[in-house]
Amino acid sequence: MGFGGAGYSATEFADGTDFTAVASSATEATLLAGRNLQPYIPAGMLGNPQNVNRSFKLKAWGVISCTGTPTMTFTARMSATQGSSTITGAILGISPAMTLASGIATKMWFLELYIHTKVVGQGATNATVNAHGIVWGPAGGASAGAFAALAYALTPTAPDTATWTQTYDGAVTQYINLCGTWSASNAANTITCKHLEFDSLN
Repeated sequence: MGFGGAGYSATEFADGTDFTAVASSATEATLLAGRNLQPYIPAGMLGNPQNVNRSFKLKAWGVISCTGTPTMTFTARMSATQGSSTITGAILGISPAMTLASGIATKMWFLELYIHTKVVGQGATNATVNAHGIVWGPAGGASAGAFAALAYALTPTAPDTATWTQTYDGAVTQYINLCGTWSASNAANTITCKHLEFDSLN
């Protein structure tokens, strides 16, 4: 269902222009810098009882390179503060620290995160979603894929727990951010988001 209609799936946001690469960093950093455009859920949408059980999907892909075998941690966040530099919002999905294959160059990575509205509400922490997803990096022919393992889970907590939910204010616009954290700072450890999409599923 699109933001303005009912009964169909719709792409609410899509940006296929390269965002700024994250390199020479060992702290959480947005993968959406440069473009500074974000998907968002409009104010009041999830404060309305008719929108309970609404679902969304965040999709992203890009390339990653490294020296040695550092780790990369992906984090998807939701915040009432606009701007990709805001990386303190509620965590929708976080991966484990994923070990990269040794010395890879511009290998592809893919990410999908599903967000399901469980409780609608107005006011801080009165709306609830659950979220789950996956990050993977396929092998290219005989060469290694992006990660030492094929795929990793995205959950609201790391490590996984029985709590797969996150709370927020459904009356306020919520901006989606996607971040990455390198375990080691090196100019050769670089990751770029090349496409970002946000879909409304029902």
